[in-house]
Amino acid sequence: PVVYPNPFVNNIKALLGTIQSEVEVDIYAPTGRLLRSKEYRVDDNTIEIDFDGLASGWYIITIKAANMTTFYKVLKK
Repeated sequence: PVVYPNPFVNNIKALLGTIQSEVEVDIYAPTGRLLRSKEYRVDDNTIEIDFDGLASGWYIITIKAANMTTFYKVLKK
């Protein structure tokens, strides 16, 4: 998967390639504290992750599908 744009303002997109199912996305503070967890339905190989209500700064997101878990460090402006 590819996550863009990075840095971003309120939303970030994830291009998931061949993943056609639902995925779970977790958003963590840099300290490792889980802030949000949500399931997304994949449309056109893409999901849009909402960071509305979260402060500017660094976050770690995980994207979990059936046989895959990926981690990304992202910056909210």
